[in-house]
Amino acid sequence: MACPSPALFFDTLNGFQRTAALRTAIELNLFTQIAAGNNTAEKLGPACAASPKGVRILAD
Repeated sequence: MACPSPALFFDTLNGFQRTAALRTAIELNLFTQIAAGNNTAEKLGPACAASPKGVRILAD
């Protein structure tokens, strides 16, 4: 009998994290701000009412 693989668990967890990151980016209007020319974390942070460090982590 084969050992169970944790791959499905980790795939599910990663999918949830990606979805949460995308949702947050949409809520912060991140993509709109990028289109407006705010193309660095230092510019995006204030434009999105967020910290530059948080925006950088989210965008990565």
